[in-house]
Amino acid sequence: MPRFSRIKMLAVIWFLNSACWATQVPGGADEKLSPAEEEFVTLTDDFNSELNKFWKQISSMTDRGEIDTYVTQHDPAIEYLPKLLAFEREHAGQDVGIDTLSEVISYAARGGGRESPGALARREVLPRLVAYEDRELVIRPMSLLTSGDHDRRVIDHFRRVAISRDAHPTVRETARFVLAKELLSLRDARLTPEQRLKALAEGEEPTVFNETDLVRDYLNSLPSAGEINSGINEATTILTELAASGTSFRLPVIRTVDPTGRIARIDPQQAKSATDLSEMAAALLFKEQHLRIEQPAPNLELKLVDGELWTLESQRGRVVIIQFSFTGCRPCEMMYPDLRKLHEENPKRVSIVSIMRDETPNSSTEAINAGKITWAVAWDGRPGRIASRWSVDVFPTVYVIDRKGRVAGVNLQDEKLKAKVTELLEMDPR
Repeated sequence: MPRFSRIKMLAVIWFLNSACWATQVPGGADEKLSPAEEEFVTLTDDFNSELNKFWKQISSMTDRGEIDTYVTQHDPAIEYLPKLLAFEREHAGQDVGIDTLSEVISYAARGGGRESPGALARREVLPRLVAYEDRELVIRPMSLLTSGDHDRRVIDHFRRVAISRDAHPTVRETARFVLAKELLSLRDARLTPEQRLKALAEGEEPTVFNETDLVRDYLNSLPSAGEINSGINEATTILTELAASGTSFRLPVIRTVDPTGRIARIDPQQAKSATDLSEMAAALLFKEQHLRIEQPAPNLELKLVDGELWTLESQRGRVVIIQFSFTGCRPCEMMYPDLRKLHEENPKRVSIVSIMRDETPNSSTEAINAGKITWAVAWDGRPGRIASRWSVDVFPTVYVIDRKGRVAGVNLQDEKLKAKVTELLEMDPR
């Protein structure tokens, strides 16, 4: 099976399901780096330079056999991932070792199959993380483990950390939370490829060579439906316990201190205002119980930036699109033309509201004044009361609610969003 095809296919599938649950704040060159940190940045810069040349060369090729041969012989990861792992071994126990493991895991999250250089390197990372579990900064590489090809070892890793007496208390409690989140995500991990297999069987054009076999092979690597249901029960128990515990543990706010964003520090000052884990667990439990497809959507009351009151209940009879967004979020703003067109074409049958995670209400009104947004807007602020309640950690997050008030779609965009709205309108063409 061509490895290049697998890289492209699995990267697309897993990037749809990825989510980072550690709060990271961009930084800049505001702190002097140690010699080891400077050496690490240089090593990763060299790696990325070679990767850019590698993908540029591949983009110029058209013959699949030539591409497969080139990938096998020239993938920079084959050389640089072992270099990074050797560097971590040399600096084991230092914070730069955590930064190095984060870089390796981040690369592995691009996908590529179970025997790709990234997957093999990630397996070696897991036992090395044990040495860092007594410090909160390890939450950064832990958060990255939830992205990429599914690996049962990752879930086993979180189960072990969740009961480890040697782990920092915040790390231990965070591991419990992310274990629950990962177990719940497995259900959706099956949903996307199952839908893709159905589309291929119905005659949709494959996007890569041998796509049906690739998707089927990916499905076979996931837990069975029975295992997933068992995992959902385990996750629900964990979240219920965490929500009821009232724990004051908060996810550490991690900021980067170099222009490349690779050297990280804990920011204790910003962590004081972060959401605590019990609230995050309650929100994820709320999402599981009330925001899954075909469930009745919970009522939502918003004060719009123009002072009007907007409620989800008052929109009954319309198709409703709820978008969680913020000013400067490029993927969010790329949705605006489609949302504007849907609103203009169906002003009485489609209701749209954007819930903005901006610092101030003024930021939320800028897009309205510029004519980019022509629909309802509510300011949620940061961290965002509503976004926190609905367990929103990725922007944009989108919910489509049907005319009867049930959740009909989650995170649909572009043609899929338009198709879902059309489908719902045609079901009851009033």
